[in-house]
Amino acid sequence: MKEAAVAAYLCLASCLDWTTEETKQASASPVLLLPRAKEPFRIGLDVFVDGRHPATAWDDFLDRLFDFFDRDSDGSLSRVEVSRMFPLPVPGGKEIIIDLGKLDVDGNGKGSREELKVFCRIHGFGPVVVVVEPPSTADLQLAQLFLRRLDSDHDGKLTGTEWQRATQAFRKYDLNEDEYLDLAELLASPMPSPGIGPAQVKLSQNGNKKDAVLHLDMGGKAGTSTITGKDAKLFRLVAAPVPGILQRLYSPEGRWSMVFRLQRTMPDIGSAREFLVAQFKSALGDRVMLAKVDLEQDPALTGFFELFRYADRNVDNQLSLAELEEYLKLVEQGMKAQVWIKMVDHDHNPFIFLDTDGDGRLSYKELARASGLMSNDVAEVTSLPRQFQLSFGGPSVKSWGSVPIPAPAKSSHLRSVDAAQVPRWFQVLDRNGDGFLSPGEFVGPPEVFRKLDADGDGMVSSEEAIHAGNR
Repeated sequence: MKEAAVAAYLCLASCLDWTTEETKQASASPVLLLPRAKEPFRIGLDVFVDGRHPATAWDDFLDRLFDFFDRDSDGSLSRVEVSRMFPLPVPGGKEIIIDLGKLDVDGNGKGSREELKVFCRIHGFGPVVVVVEPPSTADLQLAQLFLRRLDSDHDGKLTGTEWQRATQAFRKYDLNEDEYLDLAELLASPMPSPGIGPAQVKLSQNGNKKDAVLHLDMGGKAGTSTITGKDAKLFRLVAAPVPGILQRLYSPEGRWSMVFRLQRTMPDIGSAREFLVAQFKSALGDRVMLAKVDLEQDPALTGFFELFRYADRNVDNQLSLAELEEYLKLVEQGMKAQVWIKMVDHDHNPFIFLDTDGDGRLSYKELARASGLMSNDVAEVTSLPRQFQLSFGGPSVKSWGSVPIPAPAKSSHLRSVDAAQVPRWFQVLDRNGDGFLSPGEFVGPPEVFRKLDADGDGMVSSEEAIHAGNR
């Protein structure tokens, strides 16, 4: 009887469209609808983390959550036990409150493991969460800027030859002359603010129908991404052999491009846990536990007061180090239990596409490579291809279960060149330390620069300098 009730609840959930203004909750294998001349492409996202499906970590966390708040260990959650459970984060900066009245499908006055998992999935706390963001004003302005600066004949189209002018066309925007173009510099010139439209990518409500499937495995054991399915041959996927390197998916006819990295950006929750434990040990001193009144009287411990009601598992109004550590490990597991996928529509702004190292700025080298990146599949387009960006992380929250969550650290792009092999003269001339020499940094004769620039892209790389030194 109980299983039938849960099954009916799941059936009802599948018919509901849990949609907010900014997001939609997908199944564990979401399907994106991307632009095509007639009906959109349906591209499924088959996501794994170190070879494990996200549903595995999600299921393990909810089991641990259930056991932590099942204080009497009777295999079910009472009304009092449910009332002590912390809210769970969902997209849009919202939270879901676990409510026994909605959780208890079979009406026996208690909550089971299965009912908890069904409740969480229905209300937006699932293994995979997809967030879709429309273009920003900056995206629209930069799209106009790139088209205006590169379209030398003003015909509204861009050729491979015009892309080759990118370094020269944008040099004047390098206001601080550090040979990088950041967003502030590109947006410094007055530009009209076009109206923002909706995102040209949506989340399908029918996860069974797919034209192609993009297989993605993140983490230290991840391999290259692949694309399969009946229409997979229409796309060109430029994959990378290691995680963290920018990858590109080109659509047929150059209508759009999608970029992503096989890495999951997460906050350092482990360091936050270690800091809180150290702070608690210092306050604890020779005592075994801290009473609730101790936390109320010490302003330095207000952070513990907020999480006290959840961490005090035996509800004795005292918090031990063991209770705190167990609770913080639960929160840490919860932060890793979901994969949040952010799909950003950047309109026709190619900045993210060209920023191959992901440092939030464009080097002259990246601009010099623009022609090859853009013109391989698109010899001529009416405008710039539409740009989409996939990124992967966890819940975007400042606190989780009243535990402060640090902001994720920005990833850095590691160069493969051994610094010890780079000639000393190159390191001296490379004033901005980007691993490339521009004509402005090079102090020798132009003919020497041209000789060092073996690939003729207008920049001398550290690899070219090493090669020149070995000849």
